[in-house]
Amino acid sequence: MKVYISVDMEGITGIVDASQGSAPGIDYGLGRRLMTAEAAAAAQGALDAGAGEVIVCDGHGSNGFRNILIEDLPEDAKLISGDSRSMGQMEGLDGEYDAIVLVGYHARHGKEGVLNHTINGGAIYEIRINGKAVGEFAINAYLAGHFDVPVVLVTGDNSLAEEVREVTPWIRTLELKRAVGRHAAWSLHPSRARALIRAAVTEELEKRAAAAPLKLELPAEVEIDFKYSSMADKASTLHGIRRAEGTGVRFDAPDARVAYTRILAAVDYGASAANSPMKSAPPKPPGV
Repeated sequence: MKVYISVDMEGITGIVDASQGSAPGIDYGLGRRLMTAEAAAAAQGALDAGAGEVIVCDGHGSNGFRNILIEDLPEDAKLISGDSRSMGQMEGLDGEYDAIVLVGYHARHGKEGVLNHTINGGAIYEIRINGKAVGEFAINAYLAGHFDVPVVLVTGDNSLAEEVREVTPWIRTLELKRAVGRHAAWSLHPSRARALIRAAVTEELEKRAAAAPLKLELPAEVEIDFKYSSMADKASTLHGIRRAEGTGVRFDAPDARVAYTRILAAVDYGASAANSPMKSAPPKPPGV
């Protein structure tokens, strides 16, 4: 059994502020240790279930996707890190995997939740696929479905769990913290959260035969609404992407993989607009 574990930071137990999620934040060292520990718990749970290969992907854009401390992962796990990648939080995913676990995820922009945003908090207002607003969970789950690989478990706060249930009620969620506000939460003790993650990963992998991939209705129409019109202007210069009203761009995708890579390209390129308000402010890492 080959298992893919994608790990973000905003949904990790105890994480409530950007200072924990990006350098040189005063609590970044703590944040990456908490993130690493939950990644390690998920990896160990997969190994407990008999996985022969476990791949952990550092899916938090801060610090160039270099947040997880590799020496603290189980020795039998492998790590994908670094920002020279085209598939973001799902780098390296293909049809050879048997199951996917998403750890430390967060709610999309537009919903309540701890550090809620969609891909780039400084650039994106909303992304819709076939008319429905989607967050990072759904975008990644559609990509997994393209390869016929099921997501079997998602961990994060209560708002993220609600979002998952709206899209895929059959996927198990672990609510490891409850949002009080965007920068506040009730959190489980990290040791308790890790024990729950490890046990849940093992349980869901042992019954993965009943899991179903999330399939995208094709062809898909993707709509991206940026926070500033200059971002939409720039993104619309990419091949296949057309300008829409207000701050939006649109494109059609023949499959979920094209949709996924084109979304990432549009967000990244749009956010770099020269006359964007982001250019006159201190750099803001993706996801904050």
